Amino acid sequence: MFKGIQETDAKDLILFILETIHNELNLVNSNINGNNILLNPLDYNSVFANFSEFFRKNYNSIISNLFYGMNNTMMACCTCRKTIHNIQCFNILIFSLEDVINYKGYNQNIINIYDCFDFNQKQDFMIDDNQINCSYCHRLSNYIIQTKIIICPNVLILYLNREKKLNYDVKLDFSEFLEIKKYIFYSVSPHYYELVGVISHLDDSDKNGNSIAFCRNSENCKWYKFNDAIVTESNIQEVLNFGVPDVLFYNCVKC
Repeated sequence: MFKGIQETDAKDLILFILETIHNELNLVNSNINGNNILLNPLDYNSVFANFSEFFRKNYNSIISNLFYGMNNTMMACCTCRKTIHNIQCFNILIFSLEDVINYKGYNQNIINIYDCFDFNQKQDFMIDDNQINCSYCHRLSNYIIQTKIIICPNVLILYLNREKKLNYDVKLDFSEFLEIKKYIFYSVSPHYYELVGVISHLDDSDKNGNSIAFCRNSENCKWYKFNDAIVTESNIQEVLNFGVPDVLFYNCVKC
């Protein structure tokens, strides 16, 4: 499945491993597809109650407990003001860096990790030829659509999608700690994270070659650099400034 040297191998392998182990170890015997559940509540409390019940009945493995979260895509009718909540499970948040750059109107080659969250949660408007037929008022109406995180996982994986036409000179400004409380609807969700792993391209010009992995050891809190079979000790400064990052791994910090 992973022959060749495509630059998406790391993300695809992570998804394959997480989903395969979850399916093997899931203690819930359910035939429900948990990737998409459509709710039509009248208030946010019912959204969260339905979410919690659905997740409890369909996801129970070490993988889902650590790596799975939930997004809520809200579609609000501009005519009757009713909102449809489309709740979806995720184990990796995917950011399109090219879309983020276009959204921010940057002319420089550095973007911030929080710009990625801003873009993913921006409001979109379905108007004119893109109007939607509302299931409540039964009219062709303008819609406001916005996606926000309901609950974030204990281990947050961020994939930075670089389209082929996007220059690999574009740098990502990210830090050792990540605070995303303002992007989350549910107040009890994890929201403060510490960097524990990074997958980066070897350098700006190496678009299809080897990638380097950096991992933080939880026992001694030291960073290590994995270059195929060669493993050497590293540090946070090298981790934050090395090459072109593709995948970031953040672990929840209890606070």
